Formats: sequence, C-alpha cells, structure tokens
Amino acid sequence: MTEQIVLEINNLSKYYGKLLAVNNVNITVKTGTVYGFLGPNGAGKTTTIRIILSILKPSSGEVKLFGIPVDRSNVQIHDRIGYIPGDVALYGHLTVKQMLDYFASLRSNRPSSRMEEMVKLFDLDVTKNTKTLSRGNRQKVAIVQAFMHDPDFYIFDEPSSGLDPLMQQVLYDLITEEVENGKTFFISSHYLGEIQKIANLVSIIREGEIISTMDVSKLDQQVVQKVHIDFKSEVNPSLLQDPNITVLSQDKNELILIVKGDFHTFLEKISRFPIERFYAPEPSLEDYFMHFYDLKNRSGGK
Repeated sequence: MTEQIVLEINNLSKYYGKLLAVNNVNITVKTGTVYGFLGPNGAGKTTTIRIILSILKPSSGEVKLFGIPVDRSNVQIHDRIGYIPGDVALYGHLTVKQMLDYFASLRSNRPSSRMEEMVKLFDLDVTKNTKTLSRGNRQKVAIVQAFMHDPDFYIFDEPSSGLDPLMQQVLYDLITEEVENGKTFFISSHYLGEIQKIANLVSIIREGEIISTMDVSKLDQQVVQKVHIDFKSEVNPSLLQDPNITVLSQDKNELILIVKGDFHTFLEKISRFPIERFYAPEPSLEDYFMHFYDLKNRSGGK
C-alpha cells in the first residue's frame, strides 16, 4: 500500500474574539495511521477538529484532506470521512433505526452497507426512541453512523465517552481491524491510557499549542506514574534518590512519589523496604503535564 497524506494541517490558528484557541498547529496524518490528539479539556482539540470538518473557519493557516483544501461544499471529501462528535445530539422524535436511516440519506454517494453489522457489533436496540437512550447508547449510535458507510478516514472526538469497558474494547478492536484494512484515524482524547492503547503517533496539545509530537512508544517512556506508599517504618527519602523519582510529599511513613521511566526498576528499588500499603493509580494526563512543565521550568525553558 502506498503511503499517502490523508490530513495535512499547516500553521493553523483560530481566534474567538481576542481569545487564541488554536495557535500555529501543524499536523500530518498518513494512510494507515492511528493518530492521537491528546490534551486536557479546553486545550483546542475540538476547535481543531471542527476546522478540519469545515464547521469552523480558521483565522489563519490551511487544512487539506486527501490533498485538497477543505471546503464545506466539497461533498465527495466529506463522504470519505466517518465522524464522531464530542457531544452527541440526536433527534428525540426518531427511533434509532430512523436516526441511522437519516444519517445514511445524507451520504447518497456512499451506501451505508455496514449498518446492520455495526448495530449487531455494538448491541444497539434500533427500535428504541433516541430520547430514551442512555449516554452510552447515544454514543453507540454515533459510532455506528461513523462506521456504517465504510469511510476511508475516521475523525473521532472522545469516541469512548460514556461506553462501558466491554464496549470500549469492542471499539478498540474495530479500530485495529480497520487499520489492517488500510483505514486511517485521527482520534482526540484526554485519556492518556486510551491513546497509549490504540495510537501509533500522538500530538499533545495544551492551551492551543502543540507541545510535543512523538511515536507512542516514546510517550510510554515519558509517562509518569504517581505512587502512594505506606512503609512499615519511616524511610529517609534520600535512600530513594534517583533522577526518575520525585518525592511530592512525606508524612512520617507515607510517601507520595512521581516515577518516570521503567516502573519495574522502581519496584525493584523499593522492594528492599518493608511496605504496609502500595497504591499506583492509572497514569493521568494531568500528572504528565505537571511533570513536563516542572522539567521545562528546571531547565529554564519557557
């Protein structure tokens, strides 16, 4: 398969009045990639996606899809895209089946040949009225409509929002299968673990600016883990001295640490101390940013 550029964003900026929501963003997404767009809420992810889809106009810069500058009137380009919005809004007077049929009618040039397959895969009751649906089931409707016309490029804004863990895994498996069939994904999320599971490349955005773009394997090396430890006796923090360990706080026998890099090496280091309780929550994006900016400040960066 020839590797082609599916999405190209050059020097993209967007103002809302005097507020700079997106600042000089540059992104290139190639065929067969799952490209993660990672950042906290309010970072500029949804604004960027809405510009890609021609829902919003940029203040400056350019966006190309399949090598063509984006334009709301270019129906053929939009027929090749499957989109899941961050906030799913449905017509409350329609059943799920009527809603999906309506979505299908908007893509007259691209038959919705996979509707039944996707409905079954996500265990969606199409006889229900959309106004009675739970948040998770509304998300399933959005997922089914994104996949059912077999698009070439998927743009997802927080796609697993509202899904239970089982349905999340069904979605992740489907994404993997689609990539094996040559499809391409651009996925916005504020969940670090989600991007680590499904993406190849990731751009990290904060306050409208991309602060880093890297292979996800390198992200794994940079992710920080917060750890709470209750030792059976008081431990001198200097005994844990390591460039990859930062002591956030200590209260007698209790330490809260930030660990970067190989977690197994850290576990070996602390195993020589008697431990009463050990707790390591899933790494969060907030911890990553705190550590990223702490390192930047220490090095004199701005």
